[in-house]
Amino acid sequence: DGHTLVITTPSSHIVAIYLTRKLPYNPRTDFTPITAVADPVTVVAAHPSVPASSMREFVDLLKKNPGKYAYGSPGVGSVFHLMGELLTLSANVDIIHVPYKGTAPAVADTVSGQVQFVFSAVNNVIPQMQAKKLKVLAVLTPQRFSAMPDIPSVAESLPGYERPSSWYGFFGPAGMPRDITTAINAQINRAINTHIGDIHINLAKAERHNASFGAHHCARGEGAARGIHFRNQTATFANFRMGDEIFIIRSITRCEISHH
Repeated sequence: DGHTLVITTPSSHIVAIYLTRKLPYNPRTDFTPITAVADPVTVVAAHPSVPASSMREFVDLLKKNPGKYAYGSPGVGSVFHLMGELLTLSANVDIIHVPYKGTAPAVADTVSGQVQFVFSAVNNVIPQMQAKKLKVLAVLTPQRFSAMPDIPSVAESLPGYERPSSWYGFFGPAGMPRDITTAINAQINRAINTHIGDIHINLAKAERHNASFGAHHCARGEGAARGIHFRNQTATFANFRMGDEIFIIRSITRCEISHH
């Protein structure tokens, strides 16, 4: 009836298609895409003991120490896991993946030194960075992030590295009436471009506000009179290792909604 929605990420609606042989749902046919709302700014953060102060130095360190450095992720098949796998391919390094049950324990174990680095949304590591318990080596964006202008982008030291997107998107059940889909799309866009108490979340118009959330706005239009669907304009292909098997993974790298 359009009253039960889910907000999810590429892990469940893109990556799972290629990793899970018997997925109990069909991401393409069991849901109605409504809108993407944000694409978090992601970073590579390392324990202070790691002898590197930049991504370039870090890659050199990994090359000299194959199989000795481990990174944490929120779990096998998460977009942050894929970011690590893409690093192994683009930089030709050998690193160890340690999956956790969520971002918080992965960041916590990086702080404690159980693993040496982590791929994470920037808002999850800002407190640790400010307390000098973690150091951010690079922002995984083509350009520097305005809220952290002193941190280089990954493109500056590792050209060709293009992270998989970790967008957040709203979906409803399959077969939602178009008028309901359009109405909810409009309400979400309106909410994103308004005030909640003293917190301004106009992510679409002012990047300085994006800095507080560590995300880019990527919601689309308010009047999809003929329905809404995701369009995969840009795809990243990578070998993905899980145990002794190798998978070919495709991940949307831009969140985009097209109206038809």
